[in-house]
Order: sequence, then structure tokens, then C-alpha cells
Amino acid sequence: PAPEAPSNVLASISASVDHSQCVGFNTAALATDGNLYNRVVASGCTAQDLVYDLGSQETVSELKYVYCTNPGFSNGAVNAFSLSVGNTIDGTYTNVLSDTIPEDVLGDKIGQELSFPFTATSGRYWKFSALSNHGNPDYIWTCEIELY
Repeated sequence: PAPEAPSNVLASISASVDHSQCVGFNTAALATDGNLYNRVVASGCTAQDLVYDLGSQETVSELKYVYCTNPGFSNGAVNAFSLSVGNTIDGTYTNVLSDTIPEDVLGDKIGQELSFPFTATSGRYWKFSALSNHGNPDYIWTCEIELY
């Protein structure tokens, strides 16, 4: 039999609103709900943290970012980002991945996945940090994120 495909450990898990930063207009759950017409948007921010409690230790070795719709302009989307793991939701987080996401200038990348593999790491608490956007001084948003 064919090996079983890895599952997305973030599927439908809501980010902790109490521990996330800049989730303004929408709840933090919208980055993991599979709906590419949703996004986690905040006004007055150019960076954003989404903190997830997986409920138990999970070993993860890949982040996938899936482009979603934009609100008619693209420069508020995630540019530089990092992914970190922690032992407690309030504790110190260790960076496992840092990279950038190309801007969807034309709005035609909806549904395209970007894959970011990293060294397999175990943890219960995971933080996706949008460190910058593509130049908008007022808005930031995160599309669909998945962990495998």
C-alpha cells in the first residue's frame, strides 16, 4: 500500500486570541479554516503573531502558505515571516524557520501553495509571525497556513 500522506496539524485549530497579536478585523481562526476567501486582517499593524496550541506534542517539518484573496490591494500581505516553537504558550519560542513570501501583485495566485521545509521539530505551541508586509503602512493580513 501507498504511504499515508502527512496531515495538516493546524487544520481548523484556532489561534489563541489572548496570545496572538494584531488579529483585528477577524478572529485568528481564519488562517487555518481552508477558506481562501478569508484572511486574518488587522489595521494599524505592519506585523502579526498567530499562536497555536496543538493540544499535544506534534513533530512538524514543513510549513505551507496558501495565497488567498486580497482586499483589492496586495501590499498588506505577509512579506518576511518566521515560525517558532515553544514549550509553553507564554514561554520562550525558538525559531525554526525564517523566509519571505512573494507579493501577489495581480491577485492571481489564489490557491497557490508555497512550501517551506525545515528540520523536523516537536512541540505543542507554534507561533507564525508575519514580521513585515509588502509596504502598506496601515494593514497586514495572513492567508492560509498549514503545518505538516
